[in-house]
Amino acid sequence: MFLFYGVSLCGPLDHLTILNQDDDIRRKSIAYALFVQGAIYENEGEIDEAKEIFLRAMEYDNAEYLRLKLMDILVRENKVDEALELFQEIIEINPKSAKAYILKGSVDIIRKDYASAEQAFLKAIEYGEKNFSVYMQLAQLYITMDDSENSVIMLEEALKLKPNNPVVLFQAGMLYVKTDQFEKALEVLGKAEKIKPDWIEVQVTIAKIHEIQKDYEKAIQKYNDILKVYPLNKSIYLKIATLYQQSGKLKDALAVYKTLIELDVENFVYYVQAALIEYHLSRFDDGIATLQKALMNNVKTADIYYLLGRLYLAKKDMGQASLFFEKTIEKNPRDIDAHLQLAYAFEMLKKKEQVKQVLENAIQIAPEDAEVLNYLGYFYAENDMELEKALQFIEKALEKKPESGAYLDSMGWVLFKMGKFEKSLEYLLQAAEKMPDDPVILEHVGDAHEKLGNREKAVEYWKKSLSKSEDKERLKQKIDSAGHPEQ
Repeated sequence: MFLFYGVSLCGPLDHLTILNQDDDIRRKSIAYALFVQGAIYENEGEIDEAKEIFLRAMEYDNAEYLRLKLMDILVRENKVDEALELFQEIIEINPKSAKAYILKGSVDIIRKDYASAEQAFLKAIEYGEKNFSVYMQLAQLYITMDDSENSVIMLEEALKLKPNNPVVLFQAGMLYVKTDQFEKALEVLGKAEKIKPDWIEVQVTIAKIHEIQKDYEKAIQKYNDILKVYPLNKSIYLKIATLYQQSGKLKDALAVYKTLIELDVENFVYYVQAALIEYHLSRFDDGIATLQKALMNNVKTADIYYLLGRLYLAKKDMGQASLFFEKTIEKNPRDIDAHLQLAYAFEMLKKKEQVKQVLENAIQIAPEDAEVLNYLGYFYAENDMELEKALQFIEKALEKKPESGAYLDSMGWVLFKMGKFEKSLEYLLQAAEKMPDDPVILEHVGDAHEKLGNREKAVEYWKKSLSKSEDKERLKQKIDSAGHPEQ
């Protein structure tokens, strides 16, 4: 009986163990089948159905991979609290789940808890996930944390795994730039360019590095290389033109702006820049022709009119200059500089009433502008008009710019007109010290000395003024009248 009982007893127990093993395999198989089904729904964009299926799968199996999949979806949906609950479940199953820590890092980034995200990613690396993706995520995180040094380290680790990845090479180059490691930046960006030669951002970055290093020739060369691939890229032409200007190669810059005008006849910036260069090269007629072309193409901005006025001023064509400054003010009534230039043009045309009107309009628009205050005050003084008001204007201008030689001269001159010759001479001598080659100031100093009976000093300063002035006849008459004929 004992043997029979034993046989009878052992048989069912062995069978029960086998049945339990079979049930465990069955449940795992069901879970995996559901996992595959859920993955199909996920790939088709049916996320809610996928999540429901993954939850059902977890009823059959407590496996880590199921919870990781569900946590991944929750992270992508920004469902932070649910994702963190799953994270806790996963690390209870596997405390060293590197993939769970990667997802935890992503959750922390959503929460903007960057320090916690950093620790999570470092844990993932510690637990074996030394892969390209983790290093890249850490590099991006360090960029967000403005930790360029550690970001570069992570990118370099990523580059060891994928040394020919142009995206990583580009990002590494940008970080090297940020940390002022320009030679390393050029090295990795050069590799990126060889792998992906049509990637304009890489080429532009290389050119910008040359700019930072003030190697304008190499920068221009690189931008010209870009133009070979993108021959109609106006921003690249504009960059080349700017670099030529910074290098002092104005004629080369001008040629590029002329090309830009042909590429875009309606962009006022190109006309203005070209005409400004022609102005600085004293090619006034060329500058006028450039801006007239703008007007013909219906580009009629205040800047175009203003620059035409300045070009005609340079040619001493005050009539045309005044016309274009008036057009500037029509376009931009609050343009103070246009008012000042128009007043000057009218002054040269001896149109005193127009000068007065323009300056008084300007003072209404900008009552605190030092240039306007000084000009109007000086105009009043020069024409013996409202001397007390002139004095107030010039005092106000000097409060704003006490070191201005021009304003000191204005103060001296209004005091001269008021008969305060000693005080006048004090200001005029200060002005002459600031601007020793200005013929008007030197003449004023001479005039003040004459009024104070210092005839020798007066003649001395008039002679200095004569050597620098265009109005020689009037000064010669002053010197002659003082009994010192100019030889």
